Amino acid sequence: MRVLRHSIELRLLPLLLAVGTALVIFSLSAAIATRHWVVLPQLRELEAQADRKDLRRVQLAIDSKKLQLATLVYQTAIDDRTYDFLKTPDLHVFESNSPYETLSNFHVDIIALFDRNNKLVARRFAQESESLFDSNALPLPDLKPLLIDLSKVKEHAPLFDTGLALTVNGVVVYAVASVMRSDMTGSAGGNLLLATGFDREMLREIEDSAQLPVHFSKPDAADLSAAPQFADKLYRDEKNKLSWLLRDNKQHPVLKLTISLPRRDYDTNLLALPVLVSFASSLIGFGLILLVFRHVLINPMLLVGKHLRKVRRDGDYTLRLNIDTHDEIGDLSRDIDALVQHVQIQQDQLHAQTAEMQALSFQDGLTGLANRRRFDQSLADNWALAHRAHAPLALIMFDVDYFKNYNDHYGHQLGDEALKRLAAIVRQVVVRQSDVAARYGGEEFAILLPETTESGAEQIALRLQEEIHKAAIPHQQSHIGRFLSISIGVAALVPSNKNSQRELVHSADASLYSSKASGRNCITLASRLVDY
Repeated sequence: MRVLRHSIELRLLPLLLAVGTALVIFSLSAAIATRHWVVLPQLRELEAQADRKDLRRVQLAIDSKKLQLATLVYQTAIDDRTYDFLKTPDLHVFESNSPYETLSNFHVDIIALFDRNNKLVARRFAQESESLFDSNALPLPDLKPLLIDLSKVKEHAPLFDTGLALTVNGVVVYAVASVMRSDMTGSAGGNLLLATGFDREMLREIEDSAQLPVHFSKPDAADLSAAPQFADKLYRDEKNKLSWLLRDNKQHPVLKLTISLPRRDYDTNLLALPVLVSFASSLIGFGLILLVFRHVLINPMLLVGKHLRKVRRDGDYTLRLNIDTHDEIGDLSRDIDALVQHVQIQQDQLHAQTAEMQALSFQDGLTGLANRRRFDQSLADNWALAHRAHAPLALIMFDVDYFKNYNDHYGHQLGDEALKRLAAIVRQVVVRQSDVAARYGGEEFAILLPETTESGAEQIALRLQEEIHKAAIPHQQSHIGRFLSISIGVAALVPSNKNSQRELVHSADASLYSSKASGRNCITLASRLVDY
């Protein structure tokens, strides 16, 4: 009996060894296949999404520089002083209107002014030694194609552009705008161009804004052939670097952008967990291993895969696995939750930066009021609403009397402070959320008042004038008094198919000029004009 039993054990041993080996191979293969085909691709895709958000942060930093230059060139170009300079060049006026301090504060390397024939009239260089433009020579053949075609510029519709360009000095960020009077009447007088080179100072700005190490280089033929057409196809290389080609406005590649990315904190080892599962399955046996394998490995893996697909499908990075076990599945869960949390933080930062940039694009940088772009959009929106409701829409336009004399006497810095005080008074008077107060250009302001008649707008104008008189801002160079004063024009229309928003602006503007012609420091209603 003992011999028979021993014989059976010997015969079963090879089978048990074969089954155990098969189980080890099967479990190991299943674990590797699941991790390789389900988990790691999802993790790599999440990693790629986070990397692309990092790239987007760098692109937003570059776009922020474009927006900064565009705002500066627009404010400088739509200015009577710049327009008059083209008619009667005076380098002292040009230099005082473009001081080195302004160039330095906004990191502007060059500012160049061209007449209607695209002839260079004046230029000014930054004083920093690292500037790409450290001589008196400008790469005019590279800059002139960037200028605005002035034949396309219409009255009250200045044009501006911004982007990247390749010059003989290197790649630059530029912004160009058509030069017009501050009221944007008449034809364009020329072009004003600002440019900043991709030097070490620009690199520091971008790195500080994006909080990432960034490198720029000249693209070679290999970069052009290997570059993906869309950013959603980008993946980091084996050195944890991500590259993208920056292009000019004609989609020509001009610069290669490379980001050094942090190593993502998740485990790519394929063997640790499967080996342990295989070892356990060989001890427990074929019958139990199927149940344990399903409970310990398959279900958690499927849960991880389902979780990753849900995160990717819904775009909800607040979801967490929250598997609080002290094994490899728990470690993997925590790695995934940490990675998803990292992506969520990057997404929140990106949304915050996007919201901030949108706010800056609609706000005047000096006064904090709405800028011209925001005003034009609000006028169009409120005109449509008033047209549907058959409600009146009023517009107040005013500017500061003899403000050029104020700037010449007190200096531009105090002139800016005076404009800030005026903006504070405007915010004190204009309190409805539906009203829009904007800096229209230079020292000219506009207040849009929905559902307001001309008489109602006149009361707002009277209060505004009263508050400015109470402020008693000294103005020794005014020809009508010892304090700062304003001239006001008021107009109101009920929008219909027979009129347009342009008529409303024209009526308010005409009323403003009538106030100026009447001796300033007064209010003129459009309804009292002879040709109204």
